[in-house]
Amino acid sequence: MTTRNWSSAELAQRSGVSIGTIGNLLNGRTIKPHTKTTHALARAFGVATDALERQLVTASQQRHEALIHAVESLTPRQYQHLVRFLRSFHTAAGRRRR
Repeated sequence: MTTRNWSSAELAQRSGVSIGTIGNLLNGRTIKPHTKTTHALARAFGVATDALERQLVTASQQRHEALIHAVESLTPRQYQHLVRFLRSFHTAAGRRRR
């Protein structure tokens, strides 16, 4: 895919996709966007929708592989700290939803 050097705001303007959604895609919080979003982004970039979808899947797989590698590289103590942190984060998130 061709690099455009657009800011997130410019891509939002060109595609009609919210800047929040674009941020979620770039940060990996959204893995599989809605079809309407993918079509709008593909139009803005001037690429086929299926080509953009392949790029998104590849990027998601690369993020997952990097995360797995990072966790596997932790020492046992670092791993224990991570598990405690994630449990406390999960517990706190559960309290906020109530």
